[in-house]
Amino acid sequence: MYYPDEKILLTRQNEPMWEEIASLDAVIQFHLRAEFADQVAVIADRHPSLKLILDHMGYPQVDTNEAEFQPIVDLAQHDNMYLKLSDVAGRSSQDFPYRDVHPFIEKLVDAFGAERMVWGTGYPGHHRAKHDWPTLDQELRLVREGLPFLTDAQRERILGGTAAEIWELT
Repeated sequence: MYYPDEKILLTRQNEPMWEEIASLDAVIQFHLRAEFADQVAVIADRHPSLKLILDHMGYPQVDTNEAEFQPIVDLAQHDNMYLKLSDVAGRSSQDFPYRDVHPFIEKLVDAFGAERMVWGTGYPGHHRAKHDWPTLDQELRLVREGLPFLTDAQRERILGGTAAEIWELT
């Protein structure tokens, strides 16, 4: 969020925007940390028809306590909130399969369920090599092989089933 001292998403001027977005049946994706989750919760309440996706799992910080991450987990109380399982390597201080992030992922799977989780990647293209980010194959491998607590059905949902429902592809 660019305005940490202001609840920018909830300003009076933005309300017509949220109403218009809801009328268009659009899907909105947020990049934000736990300290801004309260704003998204208000939007989810005010506009229950909006499909809202939180990217990069809400940016969990492995060096902080779990209570600081709880506002992200609490967003699961809103049926119109979805979560993107992405940038796991970027959240981790370990090598594949980034076990220090697993407790956060498990908590999110328990809260949101795989039916409200989608898989995603970081920025594509030359930035991957430039910043030594995992390849797309490596990111897929994480979900397919590196998260042993996921069932096959959960993997199927996260890797495409949920997205197909969100964007009405089936």
